[in-house]
Amino acid sequence: MDNETTLGLTSAEAAARLAELGPNRLPEPETPGPIAIFLGQFRSPFIYVLLVAAVVSFGLGQTINAWFILAVLLINATIGTFQEFSAERAAAALRDLVPTITTVLRDGRPCRIDAGEVVLDDVLQLVSGDRVPADFEILVAQELEIDESMLTGESMPVLKPAGPSPDLSPTTLRCYAGTLIKRGRTTGRVAATGERTEIGRIAHQVVDQDEVKPPLRARIEHFTVLVSIAMVLLIAVIFAITLARGDELATVFLLGVALAVSAIPEGLPAAITVALAIGMQRMSRVGVIIRRLLAVEALGSCTFIASDKTGTLTVNEMTVKRVYLPDGSELAVSGEGVDPHGEIERGGPDVSALERLVTSGALANEATLAQVDGHWSGTGDMVDISFLALAHKFGTDPVRLARQTPRVAQIPYESELAFAASLNRVDGHFELHVKGALEKILTMCGQTTSGVALDHQAVLTRASAMAADGYRILAVARATLDAVPEPLSAALTDLDFAGFVGIIDPVRPEAVYALEKTRAASIETAMVTGDHPQTALAIARELGLVSAGAGVVVGNE
Repeated sequence: MDNETTLGLTSAEAAARLAELGPNRLPEPETPGPIAIFLGQFRSPFIYVLLVAAVVSFGLGQTINAWFILAVLLINATIGTFQEFSAERAAAALRDLVPTITTVLRDGRPCRIDAGEVVLDDVLQLVSGDRVPADFEILVAQELEIDESMLTGESMPVLKPAGPSPDLSPTTLRCYAGTLIKRGRTTGRVAATGERTEIGRIAHQVVDQDEVKPPLRARIEHFTVLVSIAMVLLIAVIFAITLARGDELATVFLLGVALAVSAIPEGLPAAITVALAIGMQRMSRVGVIIRRLLAVEALGSCTFIASDKTGTLTVNEMTVKRVYLPDGSELAVSGEGVDPHGEIERGGPDVSALERLVTSGALANEATLAQVDGHWSGTGDMVDISFLALAHKFGTDPVRLARQTPRVAQIPYESELAFAASLNRVDGHFELHVKGALEKILTMCGQTTSGVALDHQAVLTRASAMAADGYRILAVARATLDAVPEPLSAALTDLDFAGFVGIIDPVRPEAVYALEKTRAASIETAMVTGDHPQTALAIARELGLVSAGAGVVVGNE
């Protein structure tokens, strides 16, 4: 690497660029103050009519009626201001709740700074578990996999190259703000910050969009027009009748205006505001912050929901849900995500065959899964983490297993290889554990772990059926060796096939309940995702979104 990459920016250079380009933050709509919120409560045609009615009442000498109208408007505006200002403060507190800290090179040494202070040309040093603070170009990477689901909707991590190459496009070498490093480590130079990032441009488009008129406001405006027309007609009719009777013109005018003002429902705005405020309070008790009172009614008027899949309807954590053993038996696995709750279906299948698959999957592994502050957290590739969670569900502690069977040699996973291998010492001999793509593993196997000849076609047929249901297939094999082979790849022949697993990003249990409630409320629901159509269809069926025989509408359709 060049000197600039080694040293990064100086503190003075970083401060100058921060002052010139501004902080590394996404554009946000300007937060209104209490006065602006208060004045905004009067922004309604119906309120305008009531204000006119108050002025006319003063002019007619009906001061009690005029003061009553003004008092109602003031109470209405006060209630609305209090509710919306409280919601604005709560939303701001949520934004500032978890600061993002990142590592940059400053003055030739790594330092931890707030992500908002990252500037153009900063050199970032990121590792597994870090959130990417800004768009950057990869300088050096080691087994780097990034979760870009927030931008693409694809739940599988994206494998990034080890560094620049003439054969690679700039897009391939770029990592984007807001994405998450699932595995590996990288050093990169910041190419864009704040609203100049990819996510920043998206946020800018959202912020700049014209405000959509809430349904309730549209109906109030329609009602205001009807009331206004009715008042004009009323005044015209009374004006004609009284004039026909020979009354004085001034008396006729005052009578018509007084009747029109009395016909206006002064208490309607206050009644609407109180009802919406009660709904806002009830929503806050279940963890929903509503920033505008009218949004309560808009939510109740919803007739169609288009929902993202990854992380919304699903947990965004790959999970082993099916296990296929060499004897042809297939087991279901309950639970979802990295939390190893749930269990593996037990019954007729040979428990020792299941144990061999679980053990090999946990040892041919480079991830970690641990409980921190009562919550399970994994680092590394999501596929590796899913095998560790499977081991816990079987009753095996992967950490203790690794200590009891120390690793002697390994072949780390590379996309070109499509497999990973680990050689472990076990009671005076060695065991080789291999995990990877089914097609690759099958070429290394001649028999099953029970010594029976392996029926390759039967395995491929069942795997194809499982893949059609949206599962990603990973196979496991193993062998017992008397000595350490040199190189380790020389031992990757005539292995014992231990089976394969079906991995999928499972649905959230609460999402199924939520969709049942939307159907009961006659709200139509659609799922939008960047996943493979077959995977999307399998998830939609599990959620109950589609009926039998339904298909997927892809982008070009």
